[in-house]
Amino acid sequence: MITLEDAITWLNQFDQKKSFLSDSSSLLLERINAAQVAWDLETLRVRIPDLIAFCDSLKRELEPAEARLKCARAFFQLDDYWEAVPLLREAISEFHPHRHNQAAAHWMLGCVLWQMPDQREKAIIEWNRSIEIFINLRDLNRINQERSNWYKLRLREMNASVPQAIAFYGFP
Repeated sequence: MITLEDAITWLNQFDQKKSFLSDSSSLLLERINAAQVAWDLETLRVRIPDLIAFCDSLKRELEPAEARLKCARAFFQLDDYWEAVPLLREAISEFHPHRHNQAAAHWMLGCVLWQMPDQREKAIIEWNRSIEIFINLRDLNRINQERSNWYKLRLREMNASVPQAIAFYGFP
């Protein structure tokens, strides 16, 4: 099963930079991660909106989306799925037109929704959206063998993961 942690590694896969967060944003994210490890929910609830507002104010491409995605990850790791979902939905919108990162965010959203038994149908829809985007990207990258192979491998894993999740956890 492909986890949220697996999908976050797909971000910026073919970009020179592995993160589009500025140094200042990265520092704020480190503080958020420290609060998350300490289960300091009060600090998280203050710092996450601060990071998002800061990234929004910079008006740098991809930074606000990446910040939301990584903040959603912190909430997910604390089992606070209801806080993670809207951040991932916003990240998906803000990643447009960067389809690769949108696909990673759709998969992550599916992972979050799957943890909520009454949202499992929506989780499968998100996973299928991610698969559809990667199919399109694989087809668009046929000339670039490295990228095409990367998408083929992910698609094989993704297409196996959905039935695995249903078989293991059941379907509501």
